[in-house]
Amino acid sequence: MKRLLLVWLLLALLALLLSGCGGGDVSKVTIADWEPSERYSDAQIRDAMEVVKAYFASEFEGCTLTELAYQDRIAECEEYQALYGVDEVIIITSSFDVDASGGDGSLEPNGSYTGWKWVLARNAGQKWEHRTHGYG
Repeated sequence: MKRLLLVWLLLALLALLLSGCGGGDVSKVTIADWEPSERYSDAQIRDAMEVVKAYFASEFEGCTLTELAYQDRIAECEEYQALYGVDEVIIITSSFDVDASGGDGSLEPNGSYTGWKWVLARNAGQKWEHRTHGYG
């Protein structure tokens, strides 16, 4: 009986350890204050930031998200709206650190990135969807 209990405890511990693998750390992120937007409510901006955090957590292994920020970029957003054929686009910027692994190998090991852009899009009444990210 004790042996079976020990096996179950070890399996539970292993499951906990493995559930933390595979993504970026968003536990230390700070949200920069932003000026009131001409286009979006504070709740809509926060919703977009949550999409960024979720994507970062699932795809940026070995990286730690440190800051998210928003400012109106109306002209740039309108260009992306035309490109994607959607009603709305929002751009969130971020800063993050990379560990010695270099993330997925495309990032500078032990580097820091600032002004990293996240482009999210949606049609009226729908949720924000990640479309692209990076510099540029």
